[in-house]
Amino acid sequence: MVWALLNSDMLIKKFLKDYFSFSKSERNGILVLIFFICILLIVNGLLPYLQKNRVVDFSEFENEIQEFEKQLKIEKQDEDNNNDQWSGKDARSHSQEFFPFDPNQTTRKDWERLGLTDKQINTIFNYLNSGGKFYKKEDLAKIYNLSRAQYETLEPYIRVEPPASHSPAIPVNQFNPEPNEHFIEINSADTADLMSLWGVGPVFARRIIKYRDLLGGFVSKDQLLEVYGFKQETLKRISPVIDVDSVLIIKININEATYRELIRHPYLNEYQVRAILNYRKLKGRYTEVKELTENKLLPQDTFLRVRSYLCVE
Repeated sequence: MVWALLNSDMLIKKFLKDYFSFSKSERNGILVLIFFICILLIVNGLLPYLQKNRVVDFSEFENEIQEFEKQLKIEKQDEDNNNDQWSGKDARSHSQEFFPFDPNQTTRKDWERLGLTDKQINTIFNYLNSGGKFYKKEDLAKIYNLSRAQYETLEPYIRVEPPASHSPAIPVNQFNPEPNEHFIEINSADTADLMSLWGVGPVFARRIIKYRDLLGGFVSKDQLLEVYGFKQETLKRISPVIDVDSVLIIKININEATYRELIRHPYLNEYQVRAILNYRKLKGRYTEVKELTENKLLPQDTFLRVRSYLCVE
């Protein structure tokens, strides 16, 4: 019995010795493994201190926010100014008179007697000269820079004669301005010029100029419909008194233009801009603008829209 226990104990010791005994090469391998484990632990502990915090530049985004807020303030100020025009701040309001009037026949002097500002009077006359007409009292309230308070004050005195049955109103597209009519050239007009047009307030005037700057100028009156919110009816009203001087177009030289210059144009997307630049880099300078469509860098419809804004020098 005792011998069996001793024999069993010896077997266990032999097993443990055989299991935990390593050759020289195995011991060296274990030491190398321990060494690498220690290195990894040290690096992992030091990594937060070695890695620099990435600084994200939000300046451009913040500038856009500030510009948007500034735009909202300007629009709010314009709205407030329209409401204040009837509050007595205009010197003309001190001599304000009220009398029955037909807005289709009222003279400039009579509008002044009624207390309207020069800007408001110009808006009314531009509307009438563009073929517009007041068919009922409420039509006067549609004048964009005439405040609600002004209209409600004038409303009891408005007398609009119904149109005669034998003389139908002239459609807008048949309106012919007088030879001495003052045209507004939309490629050189400022906000004040544009705001004198029917249906164009301060917001639309700024949008038109901003879009004009992106394009490089207008080549057609119809491009006004590409301005956000601009309606077909407004274009029909003002079309007889606006003009487009294509000589004022600012063109882009595709042999020198940078990515930034091309991508800001509303008619070109990123894929098309990169195609133009890569082709120029591989093949050299362009000799004609039509190479853009001949080499399938631009689809035909895009080329027809943008070709007036491109040149080769």
